[in-house]
Amino acid sequence: MASKALFEDYDGFVEKFKSKKTTDDCYTPPYVYDEVLAWLGENYNLTGCNIVRPFYPGGDFEAVEYGPNDVVVDNPPFSILARILRFYNEHGIRYFLFAPYLTCLAPKVEGYTAIVCNSNIIYENGANVNTAFVSNLFPDIALWACPELSERIERVQKKAKEATKVVLAKYDYPKNVITATMAGYLAKNGVDFKVPRASCVKISHLASQKAVGKAIYGSGLLVSDAVAKAEAEAEAEAEAKAERTIIWELNDAERLAIERLNRSE
Repeated sequence: MASKALFEDYDGFVEKFKSKKTTDDCYTPPYVYDEVLAWLGENYNLTGCNIVRPFYPGGDFEAVEYGPNDVVVDNPPFSILARILRFYNEHGIRYFLFAPYLTCLAPKVEGYTAIVCNSNIIYENGANVNTAFVSNLFPDIALWACPELSERIERVQKKAKEATKVVLAKYDYPKNVITATMAGYLAKNGVDFKVPRASCVKISHLASQKAVGKAIYGSGLLVSDAVAKAEAEAEAEAEAKAERTIIWELNDAERLAIERLNRSE
């Protein structure tokens, strides 16, 4: 019985062994980190400063020997953010840290600035986290709504996404080839269409595709000329239905009302 239950819920069984995406495992993409650091350098004098990143797997931020020129710019574990801020403030260590957007004001710690950007950052583990920042570099400011930093983060993420975007080729097949996609188009637009078994043969590719290592995605049917002609007619019917516009007519009373309006002009 136990084995039967296991195989009936195999996905659930496997899920138990997957590592979970938590905000404590959000490793910042380099292009986001670099943009944040560039913005910081334009808004705080980092000349002579040593940028420190103590938050890494197995790292102990409290055991690091911080120097007077050190500025911590890093993405810490959000679950212990209050403890981190308290430690840095008590030891006079300068910092600019990634923080959770919705709770960036929550830590019961004095002397830090919440820089709110409302930026959805896609971290390297795939987690999408709405991110803000906390810092003690701007002592006169308690809360800073910063659209510039938000726009810059969004811009570099969009650029990175476009750089890795895969452009899929679009295939156009001869009329004698019918695919599931074509049949789906007919069904979606209310056209009933059947291919007789005697009039088709299943194929996975055309010779011209095989020569360049390509194939028909999901396979398809090679059909007779008669079926190809019928499919073309069905496709034309589907296109007509897809582009159909409903025209609402005026009734007699509405036409009389328009005539009265015309006479009053």
